[in-house]
Amino acid sequence: MKGREIRAAPEKRGPHIARTTVRYQINNNKDEDVGLQAANAAEQAGETVWAHRGQIYQTWQHRSKGNEQKTEGSNSQSHWQQKQQLKRRYISEHHGKQTAGQTARKTESAAEKLENFTHKHRRFLLALAIGGLLLFVVQSFSALTPLMEAALHSMAMGTFPAEEKDILAAEHYYRNKELTMEDELIFYEHYHPGYDYYSDALDEIWHDPYALIALISAYRDGEEWTIEDAVPIMDMLFDWQYSKSEELTNQQFYHAETVDGEEKLVGYIETTCNVILANNNLSHAPVYIMDDEKVGLYALYMSTLGNMPDLFYGLHCSRLTEPMEYDIPQELLDADPKFASLAKAANECLGYPYVWGGYKQETSFDCSGFISWLFTSTGVDDIGHLGATGLYNRSQKVTPEEAKPGDVVFFQGTMGGEVGGVTHCGLYVGNNMMIHCCNPCSYADLTDYYWRQHFLGFGRLYAH
Repeated sequence: MKGREIRAAPEKRGPHIARTTVRYQINNNKDEDVGLQAANAAEQAGETVWAHRGQIYQTWQHRSKGNEQKTEGSNSQSHWQQKQQLKRRYISEHHGKQTAGQTARKTESAAEKLENFTHKHRRFLLALAIGGLLLFVVQSFSALTPLMEAALHSMAMGTFPAEEKDILAAEHYYRNKELTMEDELIFYEHYHPGYDYYSDALDEIWHDPYALIALISAYRDGEEWTIEDAVPIMDMLFDWQYSKSEELTNQQFYHAETVDGEEKLVGYIETTCNVILANNNLSHAPVYIMDDEKVGLYALYMSTLGNMPDLFYGLHCSRLTEPMEYDIPQELLDADPKFASLAKAANECLGYPYVWGGYKQETSFDCSGFISWLFTSTGVDDIGHLGATGLYNRSQKVTPEEAKPGDVVFFQGTMGGEVGGVTHCGLYVGNNMMIHCCNPCSYADLTDYYWRQHFLGFGRLYAH
């Protein structure tokens, strides 16, 4: 919480007031009917075949009649035989002519038609080929279908159920409420006159945009929403996050005045308005305003950042980070079965997001909730749900030289200098490594400067 010097009311300080302006901005050919054309092409081809057949039949009839006139003296049997011979000879001759000439032309014509059809329908044929390939791949890997469906379902579940324009509008709305409040606090004496002096003790005004959108989405049980749906939820969240109050202090003063030639002390009272603003941290809201199921949904959105990890930028904006992985030496696991069970449970939670107040898998964890769950769920030590300070007080203190895998390592000052005492903890796994729930659950190297700077000590929760 930041403090500011006491300042006089405007009439005591003169008319000039320097006003600051705060700005906020959020970056911010026709398809061919292939089926119809194919039908037309087939119909035209059929008509050509039948027309050609008709020509052959008519020519054969004409020649037969001519030969009949030349053979009038023949008997009916020889006449019929001659007609059959003429018919066979004509068909044979006609077929020979086609073989010699028309077949070549037909071959050329067919090739041209095929080329024209291929060029005209190249997009369709390409799409057909790609579709066939995809079908082959899908059929080849049909055994992976359940896994693919699970992955797609998980991706869909972790995606913010709103359009980007509505998400950006929601962030803009909430930020504008903060800016309006900030303007009121800066010029409080103008919005709330009547006091002699003003002072304030103000927390920083900020929020995590991803926490805001995840809260809205989880509060609505993952149902699709628009900016109109989100406004009443944001008004409720704003009132929860920021609490503003006034404390008035009166002080008696005296000054000398001359009355009827006689000097007297005259008393008067000056009133100071102390303005206090507390930021309860929007990321802490889930465990206060939602049930476990909704908190779990909030954790899912935060683990994926709604599948929009590049939508927001800023100092207080969450970032997706991959958990650090580490293989605990087998000899350490074999040496202590209780530690082995703790390590197995911890590894199952790698990548879980940090959720303030979370203490089980359904809601995800904070640092102390993670340690409490590990020991309680495995039966190593049924400690229930303790905070970091509670874990520290419960544990037997050991030196770094005495520390063993399965002990708890504690830290201080990780939440800023204003927050004292134990502020973080993790499970020690040996070789200067720990696993802890930060953001997300991950392994960490205790020799890193940050952890050495904030190291407080080791504690032991079970005998080993």
